[in-house]
Amino acid sequence: MLKKIDENYLTIAKVGKKTGLRGCFNLISYTAPPENILRYKSLAISNNSASKTYEVEYIKHKNKNIFTCKLKEVSTPEDASKLTNQEIKIHRSQLPELTDDEYYWADLIGLRVINDNKEEIGFITNIFETGANDILEVKSKLSHHLIPYLDDVIINVDIDSQTMVVNWDISAID
Repeated sequence: MLKKIDENYLTIAKVGKKTGLRGCFNLISYTAPPENILRYKSLAISNNSASKTYEVEYIKHKNKNIFTCKLKEVSTPEDASKLTNQEIKIHRSQLPELTDDEYYWADLIGLRVINDNKEEIGFITNIFETGANDILEVKSKLSHHLIPYLDDVIINVDIDSQTMVVNWDISAID
């Protein structure tokens, strides 16, 4: 899952435990598919208060969404340990271009969701991948909804106005 950090950076992975003696660590990829992590040559690693950009020496696939990562600036297990559990970010400009009807999950998080009758449903707080289709988690002050991201459900997405219109009977989800 991609996490929105600010307008310019997106979290695409997390630093796991150190591995080996050369400063390598496990990298947990949030990208879809996980192998998309291999395209990045530099990564910003952040611990909420500070961020530093590192040059990637290599990233090797281990299994599922776990990779072994070696950064050029990290050469000891002790240095790698200091990065454990920190977020790995990229600048938005590093993301591939999308077509008009494609969106990054991070851009959908926070959108106001209304139905085609202009009834307020809530705001997108999370998105889940289920295999069959993605699911939008939509919360309001009083309720929590799970809405499938399907062509016959999603009518319009307007990133500029931060609104999504869905074909959804609000009484079916209360």
